Amino acid sequence: MLLTVDLERLEIRPGDRVLDAGCGEGRHCFGALERGARVVGLDLDRPSLGAGARPLRNRAGEPPR
Repeated sequence: MLLTVDLERLEIRPGDRVLDAGCGEGRHCFGALERGARVVGLDLDRPSLGAGARPLRNRAGEPPR
């Protein structure tokens, strides 16, 4: 089952801080970044984190690690 968060309902604004626990590849992290939030994503699935890390850093304007 795939659950989706309604980011509009959360009223995320530029400068907000968001912690996405269980982020997987970062689908909701991308949405929060697009709304101007500062985002931290956590997940126990390291391959999913690895898949999402570079695209998220690029979107956020951070240098690659």
